[in-house]
Amino acid sequence: MKVCLVTTNAPPLVGGLEHLALRIAQKLAPFLQAVWLVARFAESRQTLSGYFLNAETPREFTHENVRVRIVSPSTFYLNTGAMRAAMHFSRRGRTFQLARRIYTQGMFNDLRKACAGADLILYLGTGVEMLGYAASAVAADSGIPFVVEPAIHPGQWGDSPVDLRLYQSANGLLAHSDGEATFLKERGIPASHVTVVKHGVDLEESGNGHRFRTKHGLVGPIVLFLGRKTLDKGVVRAFDAFRLCKTAHSDATLVIAGPSAGKVVTPPCQGVLELDDLTEAEKQDALSAADVLCVPSKGESFGMVYFEAWAYGTAVIGLDLPALRETIGASGGGRLVRDSDTDVAAAMEELLSSSELRKRLGRLGQAFSKSYDWTVAAESYRDALIQFHTRFHLLSSTERCCNSVRETAGSA
Repeated sequence: MKVCLVTTNAPPLVGGLEHLALRIAQKLAPFLQAVWLVARFAESRQTLSGYFLNAETPREFTHENVRVRIVSPSTFYLNTGAMRAAMHFSRRGRTFQLARRIYTQGMFNDLRKACAGADLILYLGTGVEMLGYAASAVAADSGIPFVVEPAIHPGQWGDSPVDLRLYQSANGLLAHSDGEATFLKERGIPASHVTVVKHGVDLEESGNGHRFRTKHGLVGPIVLFLGRKTLDKGVVRAFDAFRLCKTAHSDATLVIAGPSAGKVVTPPCQGVLELDDLTEAEKQDALSAADVLCVPSKGESFGMVYFEAWAYGTAVIGLDLPALRETIGASGGGRLVRDSDTDVAAAMEELLSSSELRKRLGRLGQAFSKSYDWTVAAESYRDALIQFHTRFHLLSSTERCCNSVRETAGSA
């Protein structure tokens, strides 16, 4: 089977979704005849409006042994303002269908060429970027199944009416947890269309905690917040909770590290070190140095960052969300708490007060994380895609047979 994986942004752009797309392509390669990436952008990250108004030069290149093709709307649609019109129409429920038609027509030819030869299109992302709708049209035109792996953070993004319309139109959906699968089914997706696949995790252990501490002059326990500095990721919650613990743990440091885009500014506070974008090596050093990872994110669908901490045997703190009950809760590798300063602070206080407890929880998380090996995950993806492919063609064959019977009966 040949699989074309479509997503808005591709490596070498750095981000969780880009990394996941690359790993899926790399790890599925041994199980498939061919797998390649098709994306809109690989040089610069865009705002939502940029997905409509900007474009990169169509081209093909190889990144870490994965073939990547960059596609673009036709020059006519870019230069005449048609894509700008699609952007405005997409934000209004009554004109959404028109927006979808314009965007799809603008992207269709280049996208169809890039996906040519595929037996299945797997789209990684949400509906608001609109690329998924164009990919769905290409799949329908090619007579192949269209499968979506949604990028859902419930209550934050990926669950708007525009997103749900895309999911409902797919021939299959891949979820990373039972909680995510239930979320989709509760919003009208047939149970037969949703399959839970194993999420692969890169268990990196190359970090040097001593190097990180020396570089930043840190001596005592470190609580690490790692992620986008936004309200939904919980940076302010982590900051306020740490301030409540600071009196009892004057030697502790809260390290806030992550992309500055959409940054929520935290006021200067003794014992808080704020860093912006980290290189991969610096990120691993920070994870290695941390005694506790605290990311009280409000909308996790899996929570890769907690696994990254577990690779170093670090205890974690997360909010009590359905998806995290299946990881942090099931593993015992940390604490799940309610979304309040006092509850996050209580968990932080408990872990800062006992190195033995931190180590015990960290070891539990570390052992649990090893079951998310990418080899196992790739087999899970392969089985799900084969299942969707087989069912699609069985249903298509049955439909053709029924149509033939109806036509024969009508002529009689």
